[in-house]
Order: sequence, then C-alpha cells, then structure tokens
Amino acid sequence: MINSYSEAVPPLLIYDVSGSRSGPGTCDSQTSFLFINNRSMADVVVWPNPASNYKDFAAAEARSSTPWQLNAFWSLESSEYYEQVKDARQLLRKGSEKAFDLEMTYLTTSDIPMPYAYSFINFFKPKIDYEQKRQDKIAAAFISNCSPMNNRKEVLAELIELLPGKIDSFGSCIQNANTTEVLEKLNLLEEGKKLSMWEEKTKIIERYKFTIAFENSNDEDYVTEKVCLSLEAGSPPIHLGLTSDQLEKFKPSPNAAINVADFPDVKSLAKRLEEISKNREEYESMLDWKNMPLSGDFGKIVRWGKESEWCRLAKLLRKTWSNPNAFNKQRYENFYLRRKLKPIQSFNLSAPMFHTKPHF
Repeated sequence: MINSYSEAVPPLLIYDVSGSRSGPGTCDSQTSFLFINNRSMADVVVWPNPASNYKDFAAAEARSSTPWQLNAFWSLESSEYYEQVKDARQLLRKGSEKAFDLEMTYLTTSDIPMPYAYSFINFFKPKIDYEQKRQDKIAAAFISNCSPMNNRKEVLAELIELLPGKIDSFGSCIQNANTTEVLEKLNLLEEGKKLSMWEEKTKIIERYKFTIAFENSNDEDYVTEKVCLSLEAGSPPIHLGLTSDQLEKFKPSPNAAINVADFPDVKSLAKRLEEISKNREEYESMLDWKNMPLSGDFGKIVRWGKESEWCRLAKLLRKTWSNPNAFNKQRYENFYLRRKLKPIQSFNLSAPMFHTKPHF
C-alpha cells in the first residue's frame, strides 16, 4: 500500500469515461499508471472516441471543481469519420477555453502520439526470398469498408481492370480472391492449426510483391496497420491517403512504399507497378531498409508504438518525457502548476474504488 503521495512515486490515476479500461500498468521503476473507477481521485480523465460523447465535457465546470485534473480526448479513428475528434482538435489548436487539455491520437503532433506501429509488429522480420514471391501476381488487397471517404474503391477497381489477373482482392469490397483457397494453393496451412485473421493476412501478403494499403479517408498522419503489416511482411505498401510529403515520415526509406498521390492517374501507377515487379534488382532495393537501423521520423514512430500511450502520458506528467513535435508545449507549465493543487490523499490499491484486474 502507498499511504500518501509524499511517501513514494505514486501511479498516475486515470479515469476512463467509457469504463472500458481497468487495472494497473508498470512502465519503469519511476513510472506506473492505474485505471480507477473513482473519477474525483483521477489525475487524468480520458474520453475515448467513439465510446464517449465529447459534448458531455464541460471544460469550465471541470476546471472549477477539480482544477488539478486534466481531460484528454483519445482516438485511433480518422477525424474525417468522427466530427467530434476534428472539433476537439480544432478547439485545442485555437486555445479555446472549451478545449480538452490533451490530445491522444494518431497525429504525430498530438501530445501523446499513438501510431499504428504496434509493439508486436517486427519490422525486421526476415523477408521471403524473391523466388518465393508469386510471379503470376503483383499485389494483394484486404479492403472491407466499401463506403470510404475517399476514392480508394474506384482506384482499386481500376487497378484490377488495368492489370487483369494480377491483383487479388481478399476483402469484402470488390472481392475476387478467397483467403482459404490461396492459402491452400500456396501450401501455407498447417494441419490442426487454425489461423487468426491477422495470421492469414500476413501469410498471404508476404507472398505478394506489393500490398494495396489504401486508407478509408485522407487525414493527416492517418496511416494504419495496413502499411505497418505490409512493411513487416516485406511486401512494399501501395498507399492511398496522404500526400507525398506527409507519407515520408511513415517510410523506413524513401523507396520503401509507393504512393498513389505521386502518379497523375491510375494508368501510370499500374504501368509503374508492372515495371518494378519485373525488375528484381529495383524491387529488392525497396526492401534494403530491413538490413539497416530504423532512424529519423520513422524510427521515432516505431519507438512510440513500442511503449504504451499510458506510460508516455504518465511520463509527460512526471516531466520525464514529451513529444518534441507536440504543438504549443508551453501550455504544459500550466498543467504542472494545476497538478500541485491536488490534495494529498491516502489510497489503498485493494480498495473497491480501484479497478484491480490486469490491464491489457
């Protein structure tokens, strides 16, 4: 038991408005966090999107009743799909009195960036030999949302038309291939073992020269696991969603991915894909990065993905870490002053006000 805030470095106490998270987490010898169900005791109140309604956040009331408490909005979903995320971000950027205190999203300039470079993704996973790649195909696609907020469905359909028999689409959107049939054809199934959807996808795309990694919307820094999984599998992603400049930070090397935005039309893209797929030397140069350390912006993004966002939140409020790219970091000083207003409280981790089951 930690008897008071003055006797030890206490965990950061977090209240999740949606009630979907619980339990403790240890980051290092000086940093830990704990999700609790007593809102009044929390250091930070987290508002997950879409599980919570941001209209329920009353900034003035919150800062008056619990001035030491910070409120953060959390989202891994594109702000193009969720207007409340876009609105919350704009209010924060404007410095509005109605704004949340902190942003926890995929945006690399948010206070706590949450990239899709999940900790279990091994970017240095050995690549399949060129000879083991499918020579009769060019790319695989797994797209299930047929109502995107961009033109990815049209681009995919045109690629399939321009490269007949070369593009296998496994998702429910414009499906022309079956995962089980392809796994059987390539002898990738193991008797008695049922593969997860993630394992099926990985086993398939690592056999294709390219992976179509089209996002469901064009939103700054919204680069999902589609790109990361493709990089892990050694199947360079064909990306749609960001501009050329925006995508650079998400590539381990300049030629590690192909961006639809770099081509005047889909016909030019299709022609280029055919050229590279027939040129072994050029194709394999796209995977040279797997033999080098990850550095620059991409290396930073991967490091962020290796550590829980809750650990980085705790470290931010302990002044041991901050995002160098975060906007308007001067406002953090106000956070630190506000936190000093919190009354010293005794607390027992076994008390019913705390969630104690493991946090995953």
